[in-house]
Amino acid sequence: NGGQAILSLFSTVRDLPRDEMQNCCPPGYPPNNPGVVFRVPYRFENLMGFLSNKFMLQRSIYPIASGMETRLDETHRVVFLFFLPKTHRSSKEPYEIILIIRTPVGYRLMPDMFVVETAGGSAGNQTGVVMNQIRSSLRQLNLTRAELSLAAPEIEADVEYRVTFEATTPEFHANRTDRRLWVLELTDRWSLMQDMAAENLGVYDDFNLYSQVNFSVSAPQSPPEVVIEVHVTILDLGEFPPNRVDVYGPSGFKFLLSCFAPGQEDILEEYFVSCRERWSIWNGNYLSGAVMMTVNGGIPKSILPVTVKLLVQTPAQTPLTNSWYVRALERDGVLGWGMQRYGFPIRPMDVDIAYAASASTRAPLFLALRVRVPLPYGGHIHLAAPRLYQLYCPVTKVLHGPFKPDCTQDDPILTGCYGLPSPGDPNPPWGLPLCDPLHEVLLTFPKQEGFQEESEAADPNNLLVQPEDIYAMLVGDSIFLSLDVQVPEETPSPRIENVFRVRLMDESKLTLDGKLNEFGGEVRDMPRVEGFKLWWTRAMPDAIITVAVEFTFNTTIPRELEDPEQRLQVIQIMAPEGLKMAVRRPKDVMHLAPSSNLAVTVWNWTGTMPRGLWFGLDEKKNVTGRFHYAFPVLLPGQEELPYNNLWRVHICADSPFCTVELLSVPMPGFFFGEEPTEQLSQEAFDALMGSHAMCQAHPALLAILPSLLSLPLMFPLSGHMPR
Repeated sequence: NGGQAILSLFSTVRDLPRDEMQNCCPPGYPPNNPGVVFRVPYRFENLMGFLSNKFMLQRSIYPIASGMETRLDETHRVVFLFFLPKTHRSSKEPYEIILIIRTPVGYRLMPDMFVVETAGGSAGNQTGVVMNQIRSSLRQLNLTRAELSLAAPEIEADVEYRVTFEATTPEFHANRTDRRLWVLELTDRWSLMQDMAAENLGVYDDFNLYSQVNFSVSAPQSPPEVVIEVHVTILDLGEFPPNRVDVYGPSGFKFLLSCFAPGQEDILEEYFVSCRERWSIWNGNYLSGAVMMTVNGGIPKSILPVTVKLLVQTPAQTPLTNSWYVRALERDGVLGWGMQRYGFPIRPMDVDIAYAASASTRAPLFLALRVRVPLPYGGHIHLAAPRLYQLYCPVTKVLHGPFKPDCTQDDPILTGCYGLPSPGDPNPPWGLPLCDPLHEVLLTFPKQEGFQEESEAADPNNLLVQPEDIYAMLVGDSIFLSLDVQVPEETPSPRIENVFRVRLMDESKLTLDGKLNEFGGEVRDMPRVEGFKLWWTRAMPDAIITVAVEFTFNTTIPRELEDPEQRLQVIQIMAPEGLKMAVRRPKDVMHLAPSSNLAVTVWNWTGTMPRGLWFGLDEKKNVTGRFHYAFPVLLPGQEELPYNNLWRVHICADSPFCTVELLSVPMPGFFFGEEPTEQLSQEAFDALMGSHAMCQAHPALLAILPSLLSLPLMFPLSGHMPR
């Protein structure tokens, strides 16, 4: 049990007892006894140890890795809990009590944190015992030994104590000896000076440590909800060859049942036998994994690095915790594991959806997309609006692209409302969201009539097959089309419900590419606008032309009824990407509706944001009437017009960034050589030709023009309406 060693000595001759001395020998007994007897330390009671890496200490950040094992060559937090069987006091006053910590071979103690706590003298609470810190100082420290001076007169018996510090685990298993023990000693400075054994001592077996696995994960393409090839490059599996390697993707990824990519079984047959999907749970989180069994000899270091291509289905969007894991195992259990914290993101296709989100209105919806994989004839575009929207067939216009696709809302794949009540259901089940069956359409690209005859005329022997013979759209092609949409009365909520989803499908309706998180606009009751028209002069590359924008407020907005935080102050005209406003002086912007009651008082432009033009409204007058203005625009080069050629009218409560947007209305742009479909009215034509008063610069503006040029964002160049 510890304390003074007492020995009983016996001597015999030919197995016959001759002499004895029992209970020998306390200090000074017998008198003048020169013998010295060693002390036996008291043993710590209920000694428990815990080793926690950075993942375990931050479970909310690492929900998966925190459930895995501690590893070699990482800094860990070490905690020991213990009780003393006997109250410990210093052998001689006033020498302080010292706690000694000795690590197993290969560990390295870190100087940043040494904390000693006790439950003595504290009350418990609902979450457990409150620990009080004992003041301590680091007396001596080397790689494997630390001495802590404790500012306490005694260490009580039968009270829980806790010691917390940090240490780095050994770099390799080869650095660890067979004697893997942690040792804690409780002594005092006098005993240390006399080289006496500690009065209290505890020994704890070393913790289980596993190797680090080094690997990398990449994917050439990663569209949403598509089966892709993932390239896992294994760089190091630790010191011992495993006979099984598991790969786990982030939450939302799902490996195929037979997860080797085509051709991988033949390429890797010398090292891997098979690959099968298996689900595992880590801290309550289910992950899909690829379990790869190796050949008998495992994976030798000589073949590393090795790249394995696996088939996995991607989620709709990049997971918040986008980490990949590889675990190396043998028959007796885990050998090591590794994590790539930041995996590849989900990269959706380039899609742009625009419409006027005005409540309970039927408006044109513009869909523009660029394909990254070829779309075969008979392929499809699946467009799904938020569940409360309605889409209408047919496609009203293809502004850019191969040809007008067929449109249907009667196809087995259009099952977005399966099991959900419709908005007109008189008694919908509680808790289920409403869903309009017409919220999705399927656009099909059949081979056009006459195409086969043209192909045979160009190649009568059918010896050459060109990509155009197979695919309706090639890589890099784009399409820009419009169809009608019915906007609901209010914005779908929560926000995840206000999402448009676009999928590119082959003729078998297997998804090739897509974008599943194109958020819709916020539905607005006010303002109400209509009659959007875009007019332009002859469009040629690298030319400055005149563009006119017209629309009408069909409902008067009384200023006294406006929300003070959402007062209509600015109308912003935003040109498509690549086009620039060529305004150089105030009179370049021309008012084409002199008879309108719309109170525009000033217009602004800036070289810092060359695509924008801002029109300020009089906040004292009600908003009503017609907006019609013309301005010069610089066009880009021949091949530089954007495929999503949309002009946008933003009605805002602030400028220039329109952080409080009241309504955004898209207008289809024009392409080189295209003529406007709408002509100017006589009033607008006369104003453009100069029969009405031209817009002029305010005199005060001209005086401060140099300062305005130096501060383009704060004070953009402006023009004022003549009074």
